[in-house]
Amino acid sequence: MTIKNGAQHSSSLEDSNQYIRLTSDLGHQGLELYSGGLSLLCDETEYTGTGTILLEFKRSASLIAYCNLSYASSAHIINSSNLRLCVKEQGQVSATHIHSSEDFNSASHNVKAVLRLNSRGIRVCPNKRKKLFSLTMSILNFHKFWHTELCAETDKWKMIFDQKDNHTQDSPRALQREEYSHTHDVTVWRRDGKLFSLAEAEEFLVTFRSLVSFANGMPTFVGLCIGHNKHGEVLLREWSSPASMPSQGRCSWLDETLGRSFIEFIPCYFRLAESETLGKACMEAVYWYLQSNAGGPSHGIDGALILSHAALHRLALCYLPKHDKQSAAVDIRQTAKKLKIPIFIPKDLRSCRTTMRNKKWKDAPDAINRLRNDLIHPKASLAISRRKVVPEIWRLAQWYIELFILALSGYRGRYSRRTRREMWIGDVESVPWVRRKTIGQAGKPSK
Repeated sequence: MTIKNGAQHSSSLEDSNQYIRLTSDLGHQGLELYSGGLSLLCDETEYTGTGTILLEFKRSASLIAYCNLSYASSAHIINSSNLRLCVKEQGQVSATHIHSSEDFNSASHNVKAVLRLNSRGIRVCPNKRKKLFSLTMSILNFHKFWHTELCAETDKWKMIFDQKDNHTQDSPRALQREEYSHTHDVTVWRRDGKLFSLAEAEEFLVTFRSLVSFANGMPTFVGLCIGHNKHGEVLLREWSSPASMPSQGRCSWLDETLGRSFIEFIPCYFRLAESETLGKACMEAVYWYLQSNAGGPSHGIDGALILSHAALHRLALCYLPKHDKQSAAVDIRQTAKKLKIPIFIPKDLRSCRTTMRNKKWKDAPDAINRLRNDLIHPKASLAISRRKVVPEIWRLAQWYIELFILALSGYRGRYSRRTRREMWIGDVESVPWVRRKTIGQAGKPSK
């Protein structure tokens, strides 16, 4: 596994070279966050020693601590009901025992322990009452975004994307063969130049992670945050392991040629996520969409379709005015019509259209709802072969989620339509509620 450019984090992070660097001296590859003195609280007992904290990347990002503890008991660590790792005066975090071994020949009873830390990690903040002027974070595996030094603004925030050098030296196809690569740094300020609190920074991070993951089509690492004051002094360092996946080329609405369209979408998404009526539903729908996208290409595609249906119905119920109970198909259809999203089944979904001609369903919302019911209700059998139909309707449902969120956010740019039989890089079109001709020419295969 490779972490590209781990040793050169960012020109704006000149003070952090010791904080983030690629290491393999322990037999594990990852980003070293800390090396030095620490202590481990086992219930009421404290063991002291030294150790290294790594952000390791396997199937997902994990915070792992490798500890050498003196005068400790391996049995006590294993059986402790409450483990907390303390990193000097920088903070503490709950931990889970993975492995430990005890040196019985040592006079100091040395124990080597490997611990998994809570995903929320450790926040190193010398003075929590001080406010931040800027926040810089790293993005891993955002291969769908290929433009350097682009600036985006929301109603409250201004952000600059710094594409890493390795992102320009290698082709997108070569980079996506790496399981994890450092693709961007993003620096954020308030538009009005005012300072902001840690709570405001956390609120921004939650929305921004959801935004990047929705654009990337998979849970995407956004973290390793460093906060500065106006004089460039570090006030905050955040060690955590947000949800992420290795690079696997997941399908999404964002084509690799649409870097500037992504910048256009950022303020739209922030307004939607911060909406009192739609914000929570949007964030939940994106979470289910990402889980469905992960399961769809595998043997879990039937379960993925159920998640897609849940996301669509959640958005529809939140968008439509209160009404008497009706079927999910009616809710989804009414929402699609109000948002000017087509309800016909695209011609590329041949098995789905054949089944429609056999009068099993009448349009896209009806197909999604009927097949979902067929999967979970024993008495709702459609008496059809699912082998070809389920993958097509899953694609249809995921396409609908993308269109719902793009429309609800007010986005009016271009996108990549996933229902096409053959998908090509650069083959993009306007969203359906903006009546323009298809934009872009087919280039090279993207899937």
